[in-house]
Amino acid sequence: SVRAFDKDGWEDSRSDKYKEEYLYDLENDPYEKNNLVEDVNYKDIRKELSEILKRRMVEAGEKQAEIF
Repeated sequence: SVRAFDKDGWEDSRSDKYKEEYLYDLENDPYEKNNLVEDVNYKDIRKELSEILKRRMVEAGEKQAEIF
């Protein structure tokens, strides 16, 4: 998941910047006990998911955001 730390989710529907917050391997960790967002072994997966999310945001009418 990503989060806009400078926004209020109840008040703001969009942001220019999002930070990666959570990444779980649901096959090997179905109870989401090990957050992999900082694990360098998942760098490529995080990049791929980030690109998918940015594309979907644009398709939904938002301008492309930065995800870091």
